[in-house]
Parts: sequence; structure tokens; C-alpha cells
Amino acid sequence: MPLGGLLIAIYTGWFLDKAISRDEFEAGSKYKLLFRPWIFFMRWVAPVAILMILLQQAGIVNVDLLFQHRVP
Repeated sequence: MPLGGLLIAIYTGWFLDKAISRDEFEAGSKYKLLFRPWIFFMRWVAPVAILMILLQQAGIVNVDLLFQHRVP
């Protein structure tokens, strides 16, 4: 499922016509000014986050170590 989400985020952010994305976003939201932040998240944040999830699940990266609170 994460692989499907990654592919959808990449397709929606980079390959789907921007006019179609805008029309669909505005049809489903009353906050039309949030389209630009949404497209930014679909292009950059979502793919990176999903990729980190895939790498974590494969055991390649341990994301948990990045967020451990260390007490001196």
C-alpha cells in the first residue's frame, strides 16, 4: 500500500495536469486558497514521507533513532 501511495503522490504532484488538479481540489474543498500548499505537499512532502516509511519497513533506515529524546 505505501508503494501505491507513493506512486499516486508522484503522479498527482508531477504528471497530472495542474488545471485538473485545481478543479478537483476546489470541487472537494471550501478552502480554495490551500491549493498551492497542497500541491507542494503532494510534490515534496508526501513522497519523501512515504519513501521513509518504505525504507523503515524494509529495515534499511531506522527513523525512530532520529526522533529519540536523549537526556544528558
